[in-house]
Amino acid sequence: FTDKQVIDIINVGSVNGNATIKLDVVDGTWSALGDNLKFTVYYDATNSGTFGNAIATGLLSAWNHNTYNLGALPAGQIASVKIVWEVPASAGNDIQGKSVTLNTTFGLEQVR
Repeated sequence: FTDKQVIDIINVGSVNGNATIKLDVVDGTWSALGDNLKFTVYYDATNSGTFGNAIATGLLSAWNHNTYNLGALPAGQIASVKIVWEVPASAGNDIQGKSVTLNTTFGLEQVR
């Protein structure tokens, strides 16, 4: 099973920055699904619909509570983030009926 979501982000400020993303599992929601869930994130700095190479890819355990740099996001610019999640067929039946709740946080670190 694979699915995705594309989210537009904007730097509404007047200072150029570098966009970041962080995925956090909500306390108490980790399950067998979380052990098998793989995420890949792509960044389109110009919001043109063209996503380059993956920013990062890995199991949810690698993403959980870690911040990843997406790339430059100049003042006033809109960018797109594509988040792809997948569960390999090898995950087995232990994940059936399981869920994991995530918070996704986008940040902007000022360019100095």
